[in-house]
Amino acid sequence: MWLLIVVVFAAMVAYAAFATWQGRLMSLALSSTRCAACEVDLEPLTGGPGGHAGAHPPRSYEVFGCPCCATLITTLHGSRSLYAYCPACRQLSLQLQVDAERPAPVGQRPRARVHERCGICGFEATATLPEVDESNVILFPGR
Repeated sequence: MWLLIVVVFAAMVAYAAFATWQGRLMSLALSSTRCAACEVDLEPLTGGPGGHAGAHPPRSYEVFGCPCCATLITTLHGSRSLYAYCPACRQLSLQLQVDAERPAPVGQRPRARVHERCGICGFEATATLPEVDESNVILFPGR
């Protein structure tokens, strides 16, 4: 009887330790949007998963950029990833290559060029982020 109680107690302690460890890893993955080099918060360059402007297909990933240096990261479901879901075949096979277009001047958002390529269906696209939605631009009349 005592052996059963000890085994059940040890299993509960092991489960609690594993859950704590797993939760800590999950919170680190979701909150790691700080630049490792500059120690500043990274700015989102996409409007979130599915955010897009104009003729671009919805994205399943987000891109974050450092306002101080050329650091860029891509995330999928809140975790860093080099792959995303392809908008054509909907498989987790869209390889992302993100390059800094130019270092961001002080006070401006960084710009990035994202090359998307699917190894399954052959889908390819290139986007410059952040995208400007021309429907939100206010034009002033010329003189």
